Amino acid sequence: MIKKSVILSLTVFLFGIITIAPAENTETKIPVALEALAEVSATPSFGSAPLTVSFDASEFLYHYGDKLSFSWDFNDGAKSDGVTASHTFSSRGTYAVALSVATPFGSKDAWVVIVVN
Repeated sequence: MIKKSVILSLTVFLFGIITIAPAENTETKIPVALEALAEVSATPSFGSAPLTVSFDASEFLYHYGDKLSFSWDFNDGAKSDGVTASHTFSSRGTYAVALSVATPFGSKDAWVVIVVN
């Protein structure tokens, strides 16, 4: 039995691709499961009631391009779907607004706190 050894160089990119390059300068790209990160913005994040807040998760970093599902829970009984949302908080209080992003590898959650005076 003859065994052939190949020297490989391995480069890992943050964008979810591993490039394997044998010594002959050919490449094989292999997708890998990276940690998905959710980033949420809320504008404004505090103010007087009634307070209308715009939520945006378009900076959600997920580098496979698979279809994602975005679900918002405003912690006052209201919910919404989509990468962006707008909601009016009519009562004073502190609200931990939750975003759940469904990915092919499971769910990722993020929160943003809204303070209504």
